[in-house]
Amino acid sequence: MNTINLQTRKLNIIEYLTVMQDEEILSKIEALVEKSKKSLFHTTKRFTKQDLIDRAQKAEADIQSGNIQSQHDLEIESQSLQTFLIAEEIRKR
Repeated sequence: MNTINLQTRKLNIIEYLTVMQDEEILSKIEALVEKSKKSLFHTTKRFTKQDLIDRAQKAEADIQSGNIQSQHDLEIESQSLQTFLIAEEIRKR
């Protein structure tokens, strides 16, 4: 789905909500929004300051030991993964 279509859909919902008078529907929408927010919050890992320091130190150690990949290699790996996922999706159909 493209961004413009998604944006239009969201604006249409907002427009509908501004004129809607049904308290029951509004309560159901509020419940869905709260459930969605809670779900998003629980799936998003928050990093502590120490987590970020540890990650940076590990990255520095990896660089010092030569444990790195070039941008070009990462792009090739990404393209291979995309090709694989597309092939898997086609196979499932």
